[in-house]
Amino acid sequence: MPFADSTRISAHASSEFGDRDTSETLAQINEMTGSSEGGEWQEVRGALTSIESDLRRPILESDTISYADLVITRLNASSAGAVDATGRDVDEWILKNERWLRSSNGLHWSCGLVKIQDFSGMFRSPSSDSSAITIVRPESMSGHNILDLKRAARIRLQPSASDFAKSFHHITQGVLKGVDWNNLFVAGGIVLGTLLSPPDVAIVSQITSDSEFTKSDIDLYIYGLGPVAACQKIKEVYDIIQSNLGPDVPILVVRNSKTITFFAKYPIRRIQIVLKLVKNPKDVLLNFDLDICAIGFDGEEVFMLPRAVRALETGYNVFTMDLIHGHFLGDRRASQQDRIFKYANRGYGIRILPSYVDALRSHDLGVFGVLGSPPFRMQDIDTIAKTSKQWVSRLIDRYVKWGHTTTPTVVPSPISQGIRESWSRETIPVFTHAMLESRKQIKSDFWSPRSCLSGFALLMRHVALWERGVKGHIRLEEDIWASQVYSASTADGYSYYDTPKYPWDDSFTLDGFVAHIDAYNTALVNAMHHDNASGVSPTHRVSFDRLAKMGIRMTYASDVSLILDSSHNIVVPIFLSEMCVHLINRTVWEALCHAGVENPQLPLRVIDSCMVHERELVEEINEHGNAGQVSIPVAWTLDSISMWQQIDRRIDEIFELIWASYRSLRRSFISHDVRISFEERLLAIVTGSPRSPSLGHQNEHTAFVKWVNTDPLDDQGNYGVMGEGWSHDTDSDKEGSENDFGSEADTEDNA
Repeated sequence: MPFADSTRISAHASSEFGDRDTSETLAQINEMTGSSEGGEWQEVRGALTSIESDLRRPILESDTISYADLVITRLNASSAGAVDATGRDVDEWILKNERWLRSSNGLHWSCGLVKIQDFSGMFRSPSSDSSAITIVRPESMSGHNILDLKRAARIRLQPSASDFAKSFHHITQGVLKGVDWNNLFVAGGIVLGTLLSPPDVAIVSQITSDSEFTKSDIDLYIYGLGPVAACQKIKEVYDIIQSNLGPDVPILVVRNSKTITFFAKYPIRRIQIVLKLVKNPKDVLLNFDLDICAIGFDGEEVFMLPRAVRALETGYNVFTMDLIHGHFLGDRRASQQDRIFKYANRGYGIRILPSYVDALRSHDLGVFGVLGSPPFRMQDIDTIAKTSKQWVSRLIDRYVKWGHTTTPTVVPSPISQGIRESWSRETIPVFTHAMLESRKQIKSDFWSPRSCLSGFALLMRHVALWERGVKGHIRLEEDIWASQVYSASTADGYSYYDTPKYPWDDSFTLDGFVAHIDAYNTALVNAMHHDNASGVSPTHRVSFDRLAKMGIRMTYASDVSLILDSSHNIVVPIFLSEMCVHLINRTVWEALCHAGVENPQLPLRVIDSCMVHERELVEEINEHGNAGQVSIPVAWTLDSISMWQQIDRRIDEIFELIWASYRSLRRSFISHDVRISFEERLLAIVTGSPRSPSLGHQNEHTAFVKWVNTDPLDDQGNYGVMGEGWSHDTDSDKEGSENDFGSEADTEDNA
């Protein structure tokens, strides 16, 4: 057959097959040509192979197909010796595909998500073991990779949804047996742990004893309901759990501003209900910070985002600036420093894609001048990582020379007696993340909490310390951070959605935890009294004691009905101007009414002064025309309705703004600029006007370049190892140690 005829066949077949299902067409091609040996058929086969490649091209170039179809098509192309039509990085494709998943495309929420049943076609298992899906990971990945020392070379996954359900029941100790899964979705670490535990007795036993998922909570999300119905759903879940545990197992119900958690005795898993109303399970997964966490279970099927499946394939979470600047109201929430390292310990590192690394070499620094930022000296990412590693090595040496042995120098309370006793038995130094930072290593941004994620160099110092622990040069207590240690005395060191740190092990008791919660709430009162005594708070115009005593950051009860009662509302003491109070109350009330809430309660209540001279001072200030701008004491209450996020975006943004102000309560009274910034942001929320662009809204690569080139603050303390004489930029104070704890170990590693 002449070549021209072959070309015509190719064109005709392309037209003939163009409207058919692609996978069916490819199967027909293989069937037509599979047994052909003659020369003419070789030409036909070549023409049809070209057709096959043409048919695959739209799949490989499309951002709107499922990840399962993409992987299967690539596998077939690879088997046929074909070249990828696009040559695009799979992870770059996944980022674009997720933007499509977020769009309101009118499809069912499960469209584009991956299920366990897709695994058999996506992963070609190297063994014939039908009890698990085995994934062999690539030895290396391009880009800049960190926190991967615990990354496994291969993993085994549940082979079916039914096997997953059986393992989930076993791993969760049957606490959810009989629950009505309508409008319920469980996601996060417990689902990942179950997925990684195929039906093998030894492996399932391991997750309940010594695996990294031993202490994983059961994180439940409620979707498709309003706030009143969602509260009723919480009661239903509680009743099921209580029935499954039996009358002899008491349950403590704990509520903070973001979650309601059921505690029983250790090691019964804690059940945490996230107080966020979402439309469907896909919205739950899309908001996860780390790729590997975007996995959920609806009682019958497991659903995964493509980036979660990719993390299973590679052992890496792909870095984007959402991990640093994401917002819980945005596409993806920002991560937290402890979560990054927690999942590194579970075997999942961070991968910075090649396009990001290339941006450091090619980015135009002039854009930073436009944004009003200080000039940067461009630094190579590998150089920053190496310098950070050397910095940590010198610091370890210095700690050892100063006599540091097995007791960390800075720790919060409480630390269980068992942990303290284990320190005394160590033969190597015991370190914490808090020992890398002094009190001064905080972000200058008023609105952001303290975190080692504020810059690449600071993060890499903590990565280097973690690597020391993994290699056995030191013992690292993973859960102790500077944000806890240096803020514990003022009670503002905890993120607003965290439960205060308390040992979750054999030493756990409900009575002990209750006492710790009481101490946590009392610490808030003490901190405000301290501010009052030091002159930070505007005491000349407040009934301060009354306000301070009202603070309840966390509440608890022995029954879920009590925790949802008004007697157990969260009450947060703040200071706002009268103008802000009026504007917030009006906006929240209107939004709740619009959402169908009957008789909504106002969130803010002004605490009237009970002292005559205070009232007189306030009246005097009002006479001078500044009444609307005077900071007054206000009790902010979160009831069983307003505790839910995503009733109305305006409410969420306003409450987040108030929390940001509360986090920096002490600084808020001494900064006129902060008050002005608060009012400007509030007005923008209420009016719906565009707000000033933040770093998170800049071009992704521009934001990344700026983040990488953000140096840690000058961290010199006034005392101790990081006091005077400690150098941060040179090796002039390199101490050296007799043992291979610090720089000698570093040299050894690099040899």
